[in-house]
Parts: sequence; C-alpha cells; structure tokens
Amino acid sequence: STFCQGDSTVILKGQTPGGSFFGQGVSGTTFSPAAIAPGQYTIGHTLSQCGADTVRKSVRILPKPDAQFTDLPDSIYFGSPNISLVPVETGGVFSGDGVISFNMQWVPSILDTGDYTITYDLKKGTCTNTSSQKVRINKLDIYNLVIPNGDFVKNKDWIAKGGISGIKVIIVNRWGQEVYKGTSQGEVLCNAGDLPDAGEYFFHLSYAKFKWTGILTVIRK
Repeated sequence: STFCQGDSTVILKGQTPGGSFFGQGVSGTTFSPAAIAPGQYTIGHTLSQCGADTVRKSVRILPKPDAQFTDLPDSIYFGSPNISLVPVETGGVFSGDGVISFNMQWVPSILDTGDYTITYDLKKGTCTNTSSQKVRINKLDIYNLVIPNGDFVKNKDWIAKGGISGIKVIIVNRWGQEVYKGTSQGEVLCNAGDLPDAGEYFFHLSYAKFKWTGILTVIRK
C-alpha cells in the first residue's frame, strides 16, 4: 500500500472482527498518513481469540511535492511589466488571471487594479500539491496640490493614494535645485513640515522599476 504525505485518514478493518491494530500513524482503527514522515512503515493486526495471530503489512509514505513558488511580490503598481513565476519544483501548472502558464509569466499590465490569486498545481507520480499566493495591483494617485497650513487635513501632508513605504522622493525647484529628498512612509510622500516654500516644483518618484514625474504646487496661507 502506498500513500502520499498528507493523505486523508484511512479506516482499518480486519478480515476477522475484533483484535487490535498497531504501528506508527495508527490510532484505534484508523491510520493517518498525515501524522508521519515519508518512509517505509509496518502496520499490524493482532487477534487473540482462538489462539493469537498477528498479520503485518508494509506501508510506504511518499513525500508530497513542493508546490511553493517565488518572485511574486505582495503588491505592485498598475502597468507593471511581466513578472516571472519561479517554482521550487518544476513540472506543474500555474493558473490565475493574467497568467501565461507555458512560460511561467504573470502579465499584470492587462489587469485592472484589485486583488488577484496565483495558483501552482504540481503532480509528481501519484502525489499532488497546490499552493496559492495573493497579490494586489495598486494605482498610484499622486496629489499635486498641497496646503501645509490649510484647513483641509488631507492637504497638509503630500500624499499618494495607493502609495506604500519605500518610494524615493525628490523635489526640485524650477532651476533644478534639489529642495527635498526622502522616502515615503505609507501613503505620505512628504510631511507638511518638510515641504518647501509656496510655489511650483517638479517631483521625481521612484520605486523598483517604476518612476513618476510631475508638478507639485505648494500653497501657504
């Protein structure tokens, strides 16, 4: 008898009623392949009535294939280039919105913002395994008007809706002189106290392969 690691519990039944079962993974009249490591085992059944008798059978537990995969981030930005899906063990099939299975690529540029699930199904011999990862596609909505000392709380800090920590921020004036350099914290690109004087500026944002540029207007009352 051969089982795969993690298989469902098996009910054990002797040809003659009564007696008891023994062996690793055995509890009462059940055998749990999920409870023991891959390897070769022996399961026995002992009858005591009408003279003791014991029967032993060999059981093999096969390892479950590793269906994990790497290089898929938790979140990316809308319009991202293709991402390669790298399985720990090859030979399986990827599936999910935007997935091209034959070359193990995920194409987020054809998808809208939102949450997506990528799944990898792997079969080795008679054993199968599946793993899934979730990824979010964000849209970066950059506020280009900031009033640090205004009455509107949302305009006090310079923020990017959908932004995450780690975006590199550079603000320069019209002569190309750098007036601010920092890193975003969550959706906040720059704290109100670090913003330059009133006027129009140019900003440069970068994160991994992404770059954004534009004009930032700072108004002080």
